[in-house]
Amino acid sequence: KEKIYQLVPGFIQSYLLVLEAYTIKQHRYSRKFFTVLNSIATRDKMQSNELSEYHLRRVKENLVYAFESSGYYHNLFNSLKFNPYLFDDLSQLRIFPLQHKNHIKEHFKNIRNRNFTGRVISSHTSGTTGAGFIFPETVDSEIEKWATWWRYRMNIGIKLGSWCMIFGGR
Repeated sequence: KEKIYQLVPGFIQSYLLVLEAYTIKQHRYSRKFFTVLNSIATRDKMQSNELSEYHLRRVKENLVYAFESSGYYHNLFNSLKFNPYLFDDLSQLRIFPLQHKNHIKEHFKNIRNRNFTGRVISSHTSGTTGAGFIFPETVDSEIEKWATWWRYRMNIGIKLGSWCMIFGGR
């Protein structure tokens, strides 16, 4: 898409930007987005111990999911003698090695969920380390990411739908 964008005249680029913005808005801010945003906003009212329990539960769910659906993480957990079903303390995460983007690129086929058949979109980091990282992301993951960002913005006084500027890596 980007190569085509760079080759066309400015007035067509403007049209393509509007089209891309509309497409992003449709899948990023769907009905499900508002359900997730409401769910995320309820965490602001949780007591500290409830929030800690929630974090622990979510991390455990993701560890179990990774173990069951990724050959890479299944093998890594076994090599570290880590049982995700017994996970009960965030400090247990210290045994995991850092995962650098080059390592992830190299092992991507074995890392990815071998059972996932849903729709994915292309996502990327901003490139603040010098080079952005492009990776597939589920639509549900993107919705949760943006609902989390909007909860943060709403907590500092930016209302959903307000015009604001975001500075990225480009």
